[in-house]
Amino acid sequence: MDNSETIEVCQKQLEACIANSNNTSDDARVNASFQLAWALAHSHSSADVELAIRMLEDPRTLGNKAPTREYHYTLAAAHYRLNDYLACRSAVNKALEISPSCHQSLELRDAAVEAIARDGLIGLGVIAGGVAVVGTLMEEVCQKQLEACIANSNNTSDDARVNASFQLAWALAHSHSSADVELAIRMLEDPRTLGNKAPTREYHYTLAAAHYRLNDYLACRSAVNKALEISPSCHQSLELRDAAVEAIARDGLIGLGVIAGGVAVVGTLIAALAKPRR
Repeated sequence: MDNSETIEVCQKQLEACIANSNNTSDDARVNASFQLAWALAHSHSSADVELAIRMLEDPRTLGNKAPTREYHYTLAAAHYRLNDYLACRSAVNKALEISPSCHQSLELRDAAVEAIARDGLIGLGVIAGGVAVVGTLMEEVCQKQLEACIANSNNTSDDARVNASFQLAWALAHSHSSADVELAIRMLEDPRTLGNKAPTREYHYTLAAAHYRLNDYLACRSAVNKALEISPSCHQSLELRDAAVEAIARDGLIGLGVIAGGVAVVGTLIAALAKPRR
C-alpha cells in the first residue's frame, strides 16, 4: 500500500468515527485522527505535510489526551520535511523529555541542529566560500541574533533570548580561540543565560566540550556526567566522558614523569615505594 492509499484508508476511518460519534469512544477518535496526521506527515506532498501540522497543532486532535512521544516526534518530522528546523528541534526536544534515550528522536534532533547551523552559514555564503572562516562567521551570526533579542526585549520571548544566548555560547565553545572558549564557559555558567530554564543535555554537553578544549578534564567530566544523568545512553556524551577520564589518567602519569620516562620503570617505582622503611 503506497502513501496515498494509506491516507485514504486513515481518512475513511476518521470519517467513520465522526459519523458514528455516539458509539465511538474518544480513544478511537483520537487514534484515528493521529493515524491520519501521521500518514499526511509522511506524504510526498508538502500540502499534505502542512495539513498534518495543522491537525497535530489543533487541540481537538488529542482532545483530553496528553501528547505522547510519538505525537511530538511526528510533528517534528513534519516540520523537518518542510525545512522548518527550529520548529522541528522544539518539537523533538519535547519528545526527548518523555523518552530521553530514544535513538530516533536523538537522530532527528541532531539532524535539525546541524541543519540550523548549515542554513545560518549558507545564508552568509560560508559553505560556498570555504570552511576556514566558519567559526568566526557563525559567532557573528549568533551574536547579532542575541543583540537583536536584547534590543527588542519587549517583543522577544524568554525562550527566544535563551535560545540566542545558548547558540552564541555553543559557537564560542567551538571556536579555535581559547579566549572564545573561555567566554563560552563564562556565558554558560552565568545564571542569566538560561534564566528560569532547566539545563538541558545540550547545555551540559556544550559546557563539558568547552572545558575539554581548554584541557580542564576534571570540569569536563563533571559537566558531561550531568548530561548523562539526563540522557544516559547518548553516545556523544559517553565518548566525551571516556575521553576526559582517559586524559585525567594520562595527565596524572605525565605529572609523575611516567610517560616521558617510560612505562618499564613503573613497576619498579611502585615496588620501591611499597617497601617498609628500616
